[in-house]
Amino acid sequence: MIYKIEYTIYKFEGKLLDLETYTNLKETFKKNSYLDFPPPKTYYEEHKDESLFFLVPLCLCILISFILVDDSWTVLVFMISFIFLFVSIISQFSQFISFQKAKSKKKSFFTKLKIDIIKSNDYSEFIKLQNLK
Repeated sequence: MIYKIEYTIYKFEGKLLDLETYTNLKETFKKNSYLDFPPPKTYYEEHKDESLFFLVPLCLCILISFILVDDSWTVLVFMISFIFLFVSIISQFSQFISFQKAKSKKKSFFTKLKIDIIKSNDYSEFIKLQNLK
């Protein structure tokens, strides 16, 4: 039997700025070149609740492994906790990789965006520098 573990796949596609937004950002960067776009959220900030869901079966597995007796109910609880732990590890890891790739693309897009806005003299030059599809 094949089981499907659900997780979120993150993607980031940068878009070309319109003329008004470009003009506003150009003026802002002229006045305060030290300003920057806000950094993207970390994985923990974005998935705090899901990360805590991972801790519950982990704690149960550790606790039961310390007090594991030959009782069938403790073995059952241990096995169920271990299954939830295993599934959440795979899900969290897959989601984390996807999130980090999207975060990296987002960060590099906004870094290039700021550089291109500062470099360009007008909107048409900015469009050429951006070279977005």
